[in-house]
Amino acid sequence: MYSEKTWNSWVLIPLWIAHLTFLLIFIGVLAVSMMEYAGDHEGQNNGTLTAFMVFFFIALIMSPLEMVLQSYRMLQPWLYLSFQVYKLVIAIIFTIVEIIEYTNQDWTSIAGWIRILMISLIAVTVVVGATFVPSVVYGAIVVHRRRKSPDYDYVKERNSEYEMAVESRRPRTTLASGGLR
Repeated sequence: MYSEKTWNSWVLIPLWIAHLTFLLIFIGVLAVSMMEYAGDHEGQNNGTLTAFMVFFFIALIMSPLEMVLQSYRMLQPWLYLSFQVYKLVIAIIFTIVEIIEYTNQDWTSIAGWIRILMISLIAVTVVVGATFVPSVVYGAIVVHRRRKSPDYDYVKERNSEYEMAVESRRPRTTLASGGLR
């Protein structure tokens, strides 16, 4: 459990709202793009788009998970930072892959509005990735602040987590003094 001072809700809540909003918009544009691809290629599915749809669904699930963990004060700084790095890396990789697909496309046989759809998909991906950058910066600040705090002791923290885990598995017994252990 972390203290309430670890996280600033005035920072987290707007970031979560931006993440969820833009991820839902992105997944919608991606779904339309996948349907158009399947329509143009006789029902075949684009494996790249399908794989990234799965990765972005995982990113979409991470935001509510962060909210729940933060509400119970169980959101650890390194976990938050790793979630944000995952989201940012996926957005960067997808942007690069989409730009490569866009430049290698043969546009003579494709309708103009599909070109607009691909450009909008790239633009929304850039916006989604841009919303993850402040989260990564904030997560890095919190991790750094936590590591530099005078009461932080890595060995002590790891040992107390181990002792708590062992204590929770130990059966309760009556002590000689009459109390429970």
